[in-house]
Amino acid sequence: MLKSFEGGSAAYRVGQGTFNVDPESYLLVNEGQRYTVEIDHQTPVSSLCLFFPPGFAEDVKGSLTSSLTDLLDNPKNDPNPVRFYERTYRLTPELRQSLQMIRDSDPATINPDGQMFRVGRKLLVGRMQLASEISRVPAARPSTR
Repeated sequence: MLKSFEGGSAAYRVGQGTFNVDPESYLLVNEGQRYTVEIDHQTPVSSLCLFFPPGFAEDVKGSLTSSLTDLLDNPKNDPNPVRFYERTYRLTPELRQSLQMIRDSDPATINPDGQMFRVGRKLLVGRMQLASEISRVPAARPSTR
């Protein structure tokens, strides 16, 4: 799930970590992970939390890594669950725009699947880039452990 705030910040405790989420950042929490949140502000704070259904990240990943033919033949082809790095991330302009579109949308006319898919794609692309960067760190490679 994705946690974001406007007009203030919140402190999340996830596992052993504490993460401050402010208007310039967001937090990703994996499915099933317990967390607590503390909001301590004098003025109202607005939050946007996107809860992705089970299997959603895997479906989005499949759309990024599989051919159209493979997706049509076997739409649920990746049995490995997608795990995000549970931490805060800086909002990119593209993700900020997508989240703002969701915030501003009329609930009667929003296409939640389309909006969620666009956000999911942005998150998965970011996750794949981060995993690639981590794999290039010498201490993270199996041969150097």
